[in-house]
Amino acid sequence: MLEYIRGKKGARNIVKVPPRIDTQYACDCGAGIGRVSKHFLLKVFDKVDLVEYTPKFIKHAEKVYLANERRNGRIGKFICMGLQEFEPEERKYDLIWCQWVLGHLTDDDM
Repeated sequence: MLEYIRGKKGARNIVKVPPRIDTQYACDCGAGIGRVSKHFLLKVFDKVDLVEYTPKFIKHAEKVYLANERRNGRIGKFICMGLQEFEPEERKYDLIWCQWVLGHLTDDDM
């Protein structure tokens, strides 16, 4: 596996190192239509679950944006619920990705 590190002004440096975590299963929290899953997480992980509060985003991800990945078994579940209710199964995920979403939760929800 390669780790990619971006330098100044988009210069790409490639560092060859063994993975620091297992790369079997990730969870994309606040996934929207799945852009991060498609363009980043699925390049690293074998399978990804998506958690998203907005039903139309989940539907679009499932039926259109990630339809091929779903058919190929790369997407596990599309979970339509708020993160304040989401309780990941213990030891299921190697990585839980939360980008631009935690700021929308209250301290009590965290």
